[in-house]
Amino acid sequence: MKTPRNLALLLAIPLLGLSACLKEVVDVSQLGLGKDGGVFSPGGILSGETEYVFAEAGEIPPEIPALMSAVMLRLRGEPAGRVARLLSVSGSEAIQPEAAFRYGGFAVRRVLIDAFEEDDGRPGDRRLAGRLYLEDPMGRAASLSLDLAYGLRGERLRIDEASWAPALSQAPRTVMYVVPRQAIERALEGIDKSYQELYALVVDRALPMATPAAPPEGPRDYLLFVFFQDRLAPKAELDLRIGRAPKQRGGYSGASSLIVFPEGWAVGVIAGRFRLSEEDPYWVKVFYKPKAYERFDLIGLFSTAPGARPAS
Repeated sequence: MKTPRNLALLLAIPLLGLSACLKEVVDVSQLGLGKDGGVFSPGGILSGETEYVFAEAGEIPPEIPALMSAVMLRLRGEPAGRVARLLSVSGSEAIQPEAAFRYGGFAVRRVLIDAFEEDDGRPGDRRLAGRLYLEDPMGRAASLSLDLAYGLRGERLRIDEASWAPALSQAPRTVMYVVPRQAIERALEGIDKSYQELYALVVDRALPMATPAAPPEGPRDYLLFVFFQDRLAPKAELDLRIGRAPKQRGGYSGASSLIVFPEGWAVGVIAGRFRLSEEDPYWVKVFYKPKAYERFDLIGLFSTAPGARPAS
C-alpha cells in the first residue's frame, strides 16, 4: 500500500456517494513531520488549578510541585542541567523522555500520590509512587505512572532513581467535526500537518452542529473528522464505520481513512455525500481494540443530525 505524500490525497477521488470514498492508512512518520516539541513555559506545567491527592493522611509533601515540574521538563526534552538551574533539582537525567513525543502544550492537572515513605536510617531520603494526569488546550489527555527515589539536602532536591511509563486508556475519548468538503480541500492541498495543525484547521472550518443554523438543503459533500483525544495503544486496532443503524457493527467501513501520528495520536476521516437531516441521519461509529486478543468495543457514536449530541 502506498503512503500518501500529504493529507490532500484524502480528497483524491471524486465522491459519488458513501461507497465511492477513499480508504487509506497513512503512516505520518513517513512524511517527515516535526515531532511534538514545545518551548518550556514555567507557568504551563503546574498552576493553581493543579489538584494534588495524597492517598495517605496528612499534607502533600512541600517538595512535590518541584519534583513534578522536573519530571515534566525532562519529558519535554529539557536538559538535566537546565532543570537543575531552574528548579534546584539535580539528578533529573534519571528521567528519560520518549523518543517521539515531548508533551508539548500539556499541563499537569492532577497529581495522585499512591505511596510515600521516608528512610528512617537516612533523614531526607524518600520514595514515592504515583500518577500524573495531563491535559492540553485541545482537550487531549495523557497520564503516566511514576516511581521516584529522591533526597532533600537543605533547599535542594536530588533525584536518585526514576522510572515512569505512559498509562494508556482502554477506551480513548473521541470528538467528531463535520466539515463541508469545499471549505477545507484547498487548505489541505500540498501541506503536511501535525495533529495540532489539522485540529486547528478542522475546528476553524467545521459546521456548528451543536447549535446549527438551517442546514444546507439537499445532499452535499462532507468530510467527517474524528479526533482521538487519548493516545492509542501501540498494537491497537480501529474500525471506523458509518451507517443508518446506531451501535450495530454494520455500516460502511470502506468510507474511512485513518491518520496515525507516530506519537500515538490518531484522526479518522470519513468522506461522503449526504444530506444533514434530523429525520434520517447517518451514524458514525468508532470501534477500538487495544490488543489483538481482545474484542472491539464501541467507544464513539456520533450522529450527522444537526443539533445532535454524541451518543456515547
